Amino acid sequence: MTAATVVTSRAHLMELCAQGRARGVRVEAVDLAGVDLREMDLQRTQWVSVSLAGAKLAGSRLTGAQFSGVELAGADFTGADLADARLLGAILTQALLVDANLEGADLTGADLREARFLRTDLSDVTLAGASLAGLDLTTCRVGSSALGAADLRGARFFLADFTGADLTTCKLDERTELRQCLLERIEGSGVSFHGASLEDANLSDARLEGADLRGVKAAQSCFARADLRRAKLMGFQGKRADFTEARLEGADLSLAILEDAELVRVIAPGVQLRGAKLGQARLGKADLRGASLEGASLSWADLSHADLSHATLAHAILDFANMHRANMSQARLSGASRNGLRGTDPDRAAAEDFSTHG
Repeated sequence: MTAATVVTSRAHLMELCAQGRARGVRVEAVDLAGVDLREMDLQRTQWVSVSLAGAKLAGSRLTGAQFSGVELAGADFTGADLADARLLGAILTQALLVDANLEGADLTGADLREARFLRTDLSDVTLAGASLAGLDLTTCRVGSSALGAADLRGARFFLADFTGADLTTCKLDERTELRQCLLERIEGSGVSFHGASLEDANLSDARLEGADLRGVKAAQSCFARADLRRAKLMGFQGKRADFTEARLEGADLSLAILEDAELVRVIAPGVQLRGAKLGQARLGKADLRGASLEGASLSWADLSHADLSHATLAHAILDFANMHRANMSQARLSGASRNGLRGTDPDRAAAEDFSTHG
């Protein structure tokens, strides 16, 4: 195997580029700040201890390139092809990555603060330990299951795919946006999503035991079969959210907004829903044994076959709620409003029995 040509000066690199022989070269300890390498073929090149601060690399072909200890602050990668490139620990602050291709790139530990992304391809990218704080990635194609210790505070994503990602060491805050993102099967136990935006996101089968989701904005999001045991969801904004078969034992959803939400077959004994808004919510076959629903609004909610034994519904609003075959054994209903409350429907019960035994 032929050893790579080693470049040790700016002039040498420019000469090789002019001759079309820069592919696969190794560039070591050279100050290339501000260098103009636009449209150059730099595939499989190696860059070691090099300064490319402010470099012009628009349209360059850098597929499979490796950067180690490289300064890339303010570099222009507009339209550059960085597929499968390795940028471990790279300093890319204020870099321009508009229309760049970073598919399959490894950005482990990279500093991307204030970098500009627009229509950038970041699919199958590794972002473990990367700093994405404050970045707007809403126009980018993003897909990563490798997010360990990434700084996502203030980062904005739209339609990103983080299926199966481990977020337990990631940093998020109230400015983080994960709208319409795929977050299926994520590991987020104990993670703080406090105040973050998760509208229309898919978190089905997510592991969120003990997670902090206080004040999270998650209208129309899906938490089907998610593990939310002992999670903090006070003030959670989940209008039309889907919690079908989710585990909510010991979770606190006090003052949560869950109007028109799907809570069918939730496993939630002892759940706290004090003052929650559950108007028109569907809670069929929900396990709400010993739940606290004091002052909750359940007008027009469907509680068919729900188990509310030993639950507290004091001062709750149950107007026009459907309690067909609900188990209300030893439930406390003092001061509850029950105008138009519907009990077991004999015809429906007969049809159910016929279907079961006939």
